[in-house]
Amino acid sequence: MEVTLMFMKGKRNKSQLTTYIFHERDDNLALCPISHFLALALADRAFEAQGINSPEDILRIEVPPYRNSSQLKWRSEMLDIPVVRRTVHTAHGVRISPNLALPYDAFNQFLQRLGRNAGLEDPLTPHCIRRGTANAVDDVATAAERNQVLGHSRADIFERYYLSQKVKRDVQSAYLGCPARESVIRAVGMMSLTRDPRVPKELTEEQKAAIEHDPHLAELNRQKQDLVSDMRYRYGSVPKAQGTNLYAQHGKLERTIQSERRFLRKHARDIIREDFFAKIDTIEIDCQLLGLSLADDLKVEDPTVQFTCVERARLARSLFRSLSSSVEEVHEPHRHRMEVIRDWTALCSLQGIPYKQRNTPCKLVVLKEEPSPIDGDVTPLVCPATQCLFCLGNEQRASNSRPYSFSRPDKLRRHMYDCHLRYLASDACFPCPHPVCSENLWGTTHFKDHAAVIHKVYL
Repeated sequence: MEVTLMFMKGKRNKSQLTTYIFHERDDNLALCPISHFLALALADRAFEAQGINSPEDILRIEVPPYRNSSQLKWRSEMLDIPVVRRTVHTAHGVRISPNLALPYDAFNQFLQRLGRNAGLEDPLTPHCIRRGTANAVDDVATAAERNQVLGHSRADIFERYYLSQKVKRDVQSAYLGCPARESVIRAVGMMSLTRDPRVPKELTEEQKAAIEHDPHLAELNRQKQDLVSDMRYRYGSVPKAQGTNLYAQHGKLERTIQSERRFLRKHARDIIREDFFAKIDTIEIDCQLLGLSLADDLKVEDPTVQFTCVERARLARSLFRSLSSSVEEVHEPHRHRMEVIRDWTALCSLQGIPYKQRNTPCKLVVLKEEPSPIDGDVTPLVCPATQCLFCLGNEQRASNSRPYSFSRPDKLRRHMYDCHLRYLASDACFPCPHPVCSENLWGTTHFKDHAAVIHKVYL
């Protein structure tokens, strides 16, 4: 696969384009760029050839004996569509934007969250990947080739900003005249050297409550309550004060409080993580040498891996299995790859489970489970009073998360407006989102009446 970068930093429309060559990997499909890209292309139906609808179709393609290759062309309308795109909110749930690229800030946040969940000590950012690539290429390429890969105009840019602070050569062995132990030097330079999956990833409820007592945050909350009291005194309630100066001040102050709360929580989480990595080695050494027992929160949890949806579990089951792990796969080297690409494609159109719903144990699945269909037999017309009809009928949500019920009716109403009704016009015509109800609805008022009468969900 050839990938041409057209918008490299500082070189847009100023120099020749740089093209990179990618190929398949059989030892680890999780690191195979071809499998990733084929899954994305199949999910977007991006192939020009109408006969390509599955990974097996690609496998059946043969190169004619009178040619050296056959190229998979993209549909003309897909040529200007970004490969990795951002998500957008719609009335029927979160969807992939048809034309907007994923912003760098969102990608950076995803990587940092991935690094925290993996237990890395240092933040994982896109620059970490670029810097690691630069140092890896520096070992096998000339300075000119390295500049081409990184898009640098001068060699000193790498030496000033990308060269690893840790010496990549075994200086000790070189001085003593011994065989170099490059593998040891390379292992010490990896970010995963100090990785610990037990590191706290989120604040506890007690820690979050303690943050609310921060003097500055408490003062902001007091000012907010004063504004709420003024609006209730003058207009009767907060919603009736919309359009007034007090309501505008209240909205601005609410955003300030949310920003301050996020900052304080991030700062507290960083301090806790730093303290964990500073003390964990000494704690474990003392436990081993002095016969002490580890605290309950430091003990390794049950190794049984749980996933938020069956589709993720199925992909994980096949993703990290070697293609040559059995005699059967030796004779069928592509079957495993096709299975992984098919699972990846299915996951591309799946909406993840909201973070607040992941704490419900019954929502998690293990590898052996299979999805249960959402139909009339398991989804009656009369629903629990706190169930969201839009989420229940959202085919792009994980099947095990769609029947989720909120703890209180007011939380359902808030969710219904924030995530669904706000994206619908008051007179919009749309079918009932319930999976077995096909009645056409005319506007949000009609939907609320229909939900109360037919489904017993009162909004």
